[in-house]
Amino acid sequence: MVLNQASNIMLGNQEVQGVYLGKTLVWERKKGYDNTKITVIKLDSDYQETDDIQYFDTIEEAKRALNSDRQNLYKVIIGKNTNIAVISQMAFYSCINLVTITIPDSVKSIGQMAFWGCTALESIIISNSVTNIEYGTFYNCKNLMSINIPDSVIAIANNAFSNCTNMTNIIIPNSVETIGISAFYGCTNLTNIILSNQLKIIENYAFYNCKNLNSISIPNSVTKIEEFSFCDTSLETIFIPENVKIIENGAFQHCQNLIDITIADGVEMIGDSVFDRCFNLENVVIPASMTSIGSTAFNSCTSLKNIIIHKPENSLSGSPWGATNAEIIWTE
Repeated sequence: MVLNQASNIMLGNQEVQGVYLGKTLVWERKKGYDNTKITVIKLDSDYQETDDIQYFDTIEEAKRALNSDRQNLYKVIIGKNTNIAVISQMAFYSCINLVTITIPDSVKSIGQMAFWGCTALESIIISNSVTNIEYGTFYNCKNLMSINIPDSVIAIANNAFSNCTNMTNIIIPNSVETIGISAFYGCTNLTNIILSNQLKIIENYAFYNCKNLNSISIPNSVTKIEEFSFCDTSLETIFIPENVKIIENGAFQHCQNLIDITIADGVEMIGDSVFDRCFNLENVVIPASMTSIGSTAFNSCTSLKNIIIHKPENSLSGSPWGATNAEIIWTE
């Protein structure tokens, strides 16, 4: 069974108190003829027949009978005994008063933008059967403070948690291999994140504008840090492990609190503007493995005193790579 878009649902002039989805679609309502107010959706096969329950044989039949009233919805319960496997694309899009939802193990897939703009959503429990958090699933869920990502998840897609401005901590389980473009963009109160030790790529803008993010441990499994992925954060120290081959343009741009970076031997390329406007960065050591540094890599790093390079003199072109105040020290 697929849970379709909640916006298509209403029940004439009845005040709708709850929705049950299981073997059939069931609406439970109060008697009366006030304006429709959908406040609770419960999806469960364990229901009992009463005078206040109206039944529909198919979801499409219910859609024809029911009207849209997503702004009053505040709670969704998907029962453990339901056979619902999919929460479809945009199912609860912009349900601005939805506060909580529990997703049981029967659910295998949550569609794109399923909870986009649920600005009151505070907590969510995701089932251990979900493998992907899709595009924009929790975009702009501004009150979402925490979320438990199960170890069944292997990918967090683009914009999955963008603008979740109240989120402070998150643990990415070791099953996750990819964090998509802008996945945590604009999570301005995020201070701590633990990354998966199987993570391979941190994609463009993944943590852009996470202004309070002050520490990060990049696991050895990562091979590429893409453009602007940690731009405009509060990182103070960074260790780039040896399996990272490429640090793309602007990856740590405008990290104004950054003081110290360690780049392991194995890293081969630093792109343009990677450390641009890291005003408090003082010293940088470049390993022997480095083959290319972008011409503006250290642009406007006004406190940078030394760039120590473990390579023959002038074996890397473009020095001082924008760091006009720094001394370049070549050492083999």
